[in-house]
Amino acid sequence: MINTLGAEVYNDGLEQFFSDTTGDLYYETVDALIELDERVILELLEEAKMILFSSSTVPKSHIARRNLMVTSSENHPEYHEANRKLEELDKRFYANGENITRLLEKLADRYGLYGSA
Repeated sequence: MINTLGAEVYNDGLEQFFSDTTGDLYYETVDALIELDERVILELLEEAKMILFSSSTVPKSHIARRNLMVTSSENHPEYHEANRKLEELDKRFYANGENITRLLEKLADRYGLYGSA
């Protein structure tokens, strides 16, 4: 989940994480970030959620989620402001890219994915 979050954000920003099927795992990604005590990335993800969905829950269904997102239509009254805010969050995410690498290393170590040398 952590790797997928990073891949989506680096591909086209936090909005893409939610608009693609990867957003199906939003709550599991939040849980993983909490478990790993990664507050910076968690804060950015939760801010993006508030921009896109306000206080609504994030639907598990890709189609339902897309339809609810304020960025799903340029006709939505919050479309341009939401995109501006998301761009700022993306910049903050990119500035903290080392956090994703550190998290992946932490997970690999925790689950013995590197094996013994």
